[in-house]
Amino acid sequence: NAYEYLEQRKLDKDTVKKFKVGLSLSKTSLTDYLLSKNIPLKELISLGISNESGTDIFANRIMFPLYDLQGNVVAFSGRVYNIKDPSKYVNTKETKIFKKGNLLYNYHQAKDILKKSESIIVMEGFMDVIRASTAGVNNCVAPMGTSLTKYHANILKKITNNVILCFDGDEAGRNATIHAIPILESVGLNIKIITLEEKDPDEFIIKHGRDAFLDKINNPINVIDFKINYLSKEKNLNDTKETSIYLDEVIRELIKERDDILVELTLKKLSNRFNMEFSTLKDRYDRYKLESNKRESKDNFIVKKEDKFPNKYGQA
Repeated sequence: NAYEYLEQRKLDKDTVKKFKVGLSLSKTSLTDYLLSKNIPLKELISLGISNESGTDIFANRIMFPLYDLQGNVVAFSGRVYNIKDPSKYVNTKETKIFKKGNLLYNYHQAKDILKKSESIIVMEGFMDVIRASTAGVNNCVAPMGTSLTKYHANILKKITNNVILCFDGDEAGRNATIHAIPILESVGLNIKIITLEEKDPDEFIIKHGRDAFLDKINNPINVIDFKINYLSKEKNLNDTKETSIYLDEVIRELIKERDDILVELTLKKLSNRFNMEFSTLKDRYDRYKLESNKRESKDNFIVKKEDKFPNKYGQA
């Protein structure tokens, strides 16, 4: 039954083996087995294997092992397959060896195949990573149910300079992308973005196939183009006032871009799209850029001043 479910989800036996997908059964108790090996129940509870009552947390579920950065199994995600249950997935709680914010699913495998010049693809969930693998794309990772963090950015930086964000195609996915961009930029990573028409990469690949997904990977968009599209959501660009607000928001984002050529190309694109004088947009950009530089200079002066003058304890 479990294999039938996985086949319906388009996961073949090679993929099951590659990601070490397993099965927990109610008729065999892992808790009883481990207790018979003189492992204290308190320890099993602390590792997220057993309940306080001495029963298995995972029963009658397809088991997806979750790994730390070195490839050790530190937790599980269990999926129902033959019964109706409001909790489709049950996940290991955080334990002394499983800290969700410190892990990226499939990092241990992706780092072994990646060259520093190549890109790593960051997705939202581990099923997206597994699905991408069925399309022959193995340089994917995913946070473990948390937003992308500075810690994640730093461990990505260890294996590559280039990141492609491929989050879900809904509003939540777009917001997650906007959240991730400054975090990745803060450690000097180059960012490209894949936008999807479907709910998530898993659904996109099943519906459109391998070649369509590879085309997405080979043609990601840059951060500015993503923001231009993102900021236009829920705006009526036939309304002059809303168009003015939209262009102002885009230009404020554009001053963060360090590539002068990309800035000029983007301003020309906006000029053509909205039938405006390039000089009008460029003047607005120059004014905002000057204001931003003044703020940065002032902030740097304040920091240096605080460093220079010690507090009453003699500490800078």
